[in-house]
Amino acid sequence: MKGKKKAKEREKDEKAGLKSAKKAGSLVRFDFPPDATAEEIAEALKQLVRKKF
Repeated sequence: MKGKKKAKEREKDEKAGLKSAKKAGSLVRFDFPPDATAEEIAEALKQLVRKKF
């Protein structure tokens, strides 16, 4: 019984965290091609950080 309650509370907290992250605009999704190199990914992240901050 306790395990189910804790799992539900954790799930509720995760959803609340996700909602607040979306409101803050901090949740960003990346779709890189499977053959992307580490340099390409790093450059894309750098550009995103420059745009956000």
